[in-house]
Amino acid sequence: TSAGRRLSAQINRAAQTGRTPDFRGFAAASAAELSANRQSYIREESEALEAAISLSTLLDDWRGRLGRHLAGAAEKLLEAKKFRVTGSRSAPVQVVGFGQASGETFRRGLIFPVDSGIMPAPPFEGPFLNPVHVPQMRKNVFEYQDLLFRQMLARCGSVVVAAVDDAIRERTPGYYFSLLSEEFEKPATKVAFREKTPEGRGDVSCFIPIDEPLRARLRAFSYSYSSLSKILACPFLFYHQYILRVSPPSFMDDDEKINLQMGTFIHRFLQQISTDRKDRLGDWGPLFDELWESADNEALRSMEGVEIYRLNAKIILQEIDEEERASGRRILFADNAISCEKEFSGAMAGRYSITGRSDRLALLEGNAEVIDFKYSKKRNDFSLSPRETVLERFQKKGILHPAAQLILYRHFIPEAKGARFYFLKETSKNRMMEMPEKELDAAGELAAAIADHLDGIVQGDALAPGYDSRECDYCRLQSLCGKEGYYRTAGGNR
Repeated sequence: TSAGRRLSAQINRAAQTGRTPDFRGFAAASAAELSANRQSYIREESEALEAAISLSTLLDDWRGRLGRHLAGAAEKLLEAKKFRVTGSRSAPVQVVGFGQASGETFRRGLIFPVDSGIMPAPPFEGPFLNPVHVPQMRKNVFEYQDLLFRQMLARCGSVVVAAVDDAIRERTPGYYFSLLSEEFEKPATKVAFREKTPEGRGDVSCFIPIDEPLRARLRAFSYSYSSLSKILACPFLFYHQYILRVSPPSFMDDDEKINLQMGTFIHRFLQQISTDRKDRLGDWGPLFDELWESADNEALRSMEGVEIYRLNAKIILQEIDEEERASGRRILFADNAISCEKEFSGAMAGRYSITGRSDRLALLEGNAEVIDFKYSKKRNDFSLSPRETVLERFQKKGILHPAAQLILYRHFIPEAKGARFYFLKETSKNRMMEMPEKELDAAGELAAAIADHLDGIVQGDALAPGYDSRECDYCRLQSLCGKEGYYRTAGGNR
């Protein structure tokens, strides 16, 4: 399309001058053009401009992550015509955009107001657009909502349309909604889940009672660092995730799952290139592609939208390789591995089993060190406080610092003399985080303190939720514990 050609031309002009393309400016110009010519442009040209706006906005958001590779990534996306993110018809909830009903016949449908307001929207009150600056909005709003409703109602056996009971402004449930109800001879029924949400969690308390068989199982459990972190932060979550093996339904998967699986793939690649395929250290690109196309990687490779993650991962590794060559200090792409994916086991204070697997045991400057690769940037919570050690923090608050992982790993791998994190998505300045000697020397005391804390949990009466733990921020099992606010959003109740 002409929009795609213009975007490609802008990228080429920026490359000739050595500047980064102004994707934000291109998106703004395309939006202005679309607004001025929507009535006269054919549908394909309007859709091309919409795609160009979305793609340019996305590329502008990636500026910080891709850096000088941004223009190259944009060219690849344009060549592949990868402009849209699409969903799956196997998902339990299908979302149909305004004016884009698919024509597929379905048995039941549910339409909610996406802005938590009245559906259809009243005149001059669109959820995201300011109609004061778009004089024709009133007519367009009714046209596309009318089209959406009629397409949905025509293709579905049973449709429920939910609208807010806006009694304050006397729009109950809305003028257009009433017209639809009259036309299709279906009454608008007023219902409510709850008129008022009580403050706090009330008298409801979720916990798992501990009987003797469960107590014995907790004592005999072989803890990984991940499961250890879970039981210390939220025993309730630990029980469901590691004892019952409960996992969230697949429709709750998001980009984070792709990131996790990409991290697993990168770990496999680094393990191969530092052991069995060391001959590819100087030219690792073909090995990366070979592993990506292998049968073992089929599940990740088949994920929708994963190609941009593959491209991003390769760019990150290329940057690290270039920086290591320039500095003369080779760590990631170096023949320094004593072992990779080395398993270890031990007992904390002689009574709780711990097992693990180190990413790489490497020989650095004559000493064996544990290296743990993180396919992420260095989060703030990884920073070590100058005022208190990891042990002191745990003794005061019962919270494990992320650095405790390497402190324990080094403690239970006897040949290791040091330990460090390697944050693959960081810049060269902050990419590595070495564990101070004073932290490593206190590993035995830390293991004993953890064992004492586990005693308190195991000898208690119940496994209760840790509502204030950092695990809550990313937990997808909050519906099981009844966390306060889980069924509330900024716009009202869920």
